[in-house]
Amino acid sequence: MLTNVGGDLLSFEKLPSGALTNQTRADHDAAFGRDWPDVEILTLDGYTGRLNDFLTGAPDLGNYASIIIGTIAPFSRGNVSISSGDTNVYPNVNPNWISDPRDREIAVAAFKRARAIFQNGAVQPLLVGPEAYPGDTVETDERILQYITSSSSTIHHAAGTNRKGKSDDPMAVVDSRGLIGVQGLRMVDISASTLLPPGQPQATVYALAEKIAEDILKG
Repeated sequence: MLTNVGGDLLSFEKLPSGALTNQTRADHDAAFGRDWPDVEILTLDGYTGRLNDFLTGAPDLGNYASIIIGTIAPFSRGNVSISSGDTNVYPNVNPNWISDPRDREIAVAAFKRARAIFQNGAVQPLLVGPEAYPGDTVETDERILQYITSSSSTIHHAAGTNRKGKSDDPMAVVDSRGLIGVQGLRMVDISASTLLPPGQPQATVYALAEKIAEDILKG
């Protein structure tokens, strides 16, 4: 699937056959569905290297193009906890990114997929010079994973931060109607989603809002 976001080309795809081990492919399809994409591919007309480079711009005045690939069906799970009842004490946030070995495998395969796009014969005539970052010294799976873990970041679509369950679940704060243990309040945002579907979450939030609005109208 292709779409356009702010002038940038966005697509979703399952990685090519053979890119993942049979076990990781089977686990992914079982957990998310055979039609669920593995990655989100975003092409950008700019330089996206290490975080500091991204914030300060390209190292020179050259024209750059980048491909960012996001793993949109991760197995890794983080957690948020508190160590104090004092609101002045910050919560403990552990994103736990790329901690599951299957996510590490998918991330490496996704990196190779991005590199393969630039190596395609139709793209090569448009390029001037070698890969700027991370460069051809990052070649083995180990070096690629090291690069990914040191430079990757979230795209800030946090989801599922409010546990969903039934009223007898002491850890749940929302149910299918957006409330547990409160009156006159509904939770209608992506924090109440049990997972984040592929792509941008706006349409998912709209669907949730329509559903909760119908519940409210029904009393």
